[in-house]
Amino acid sequence: MHKGKTSRRRRINDQPKTGTNIKVSFKKVLQFKFLDAQPHPSFSVTSLSPKISALSDELAEIYKLYRFVSVNFEFQAQSEFQQALQPEYAIQYVPAEQSNAAIAASPPELIDYEGPAVGYWQNSRGRPFRYTIPSTVLNAMPLNWYETESSSTSAEDFIQGHLYISTTAPGVSSIRCLAHFTIEYQTLVAPEFISNQLSKLRELEKRENSRAMYTKRPTQTVDGWSQVSLEEDEATAMAQNKRSSSHASERPILVQKYTR
Repeated sequence: MHKGKTSRRRRINDQPKTGTNIKVSFKKVLQFKFLDAQPHPSFSVTSLSPKISALSDELAEIYKLYRFVSVNFEFQAQSEFQQALQPEYAIQYVPAEQSNAAIAASPPELIDYEGPAVGYWQNSRGRPFRYTIPSTVLNAMPLNWYETESSSTSAEDFIQGHLYISTTAPGVSSIRCLAHFTIEYQTLVAPEFISNQLSKLRELEKRENSRAMYTKRPTQTVDGWSQVSLEEDEATAMAQNKRSSSHASERPILVQKYTR
């Protein structure tokens, strides 16, 4: 029996990872907005950067570098169109180094989409369409890492790539999909600030734990009244009896002392 070759993911030439590296994987409902480009199909351009979601943008404020290592989209089938119309969609991912500003100025036709990262579907297909950016294309980036802040003069330093979508659907202003991202971050912006915040959280947890130790734990509530446990009642009664007996034994001694 002939054994086929096992496919392996292309490795990224990378610098040694530090202890501050993290990898996050999450899902998001992503919306692509179309521009009417008559007589061409409606066109949409989305940058692949931390600005694509609120979670990735918040992490970008903590870390200096990022990179997307996995990107998947799932477009749901829509039933509001008639079968005769059969609106078509085409999608393509282009790394930032190869992105061309002239594409947005002159939107392409659907038949102009070609390459290893092209997807095509029709809404009348009756089931969701899943699109995955090939790892060989997603990892074929000019830089190993990208900056999280757009302080650089070149967009290639903080944008990993662009997603292009065209559609023949009439009067469609946007389309949504379920996106699944996996992003890696590296190098903390301010390690001292993060460590201070962690120490404050630990102190707060200690205070809350100490308060919980001295707080009475209520048992079940009967007729709207909260009752403490029987053991606590007995311990309280014994303590009160001990105080009263000790005070009673001390009073005669004090009186005799001052009456002599």
